[in-house]
Amino acid sequence: MEPVITAAVVTVAVSVINVIGKITQRRLNVSVEIARISEAAQTERVRCLTGRSAAPAPHRDGREAEPVGRSGGGKRGRRHQH
Repeated sequence: MEPVITAAVVTVAVSVINVIGKITQRRLNVSVEIARISEAAQTERVRCLTGRSAAPAPHRDGREAEPVGRSGGGKRGRRHQH
């Protein structure tokens, strides 16, 4: 093949590969955005159904965290609520 034809074929091949890469990237971005929206909606639904924020994170020393909506009446010397 002549060098000009070879260069043209290589240029077209690179362009096609770039287009395929861009399409793939857009599809992945859409999938990630849908996952974020779904996770945010699910978190908001949990907050709405329970009347409080999502489950509290455990303490660093391994103790279980108290629920967010609870006020007093724990096991650490305070009076129990009924």
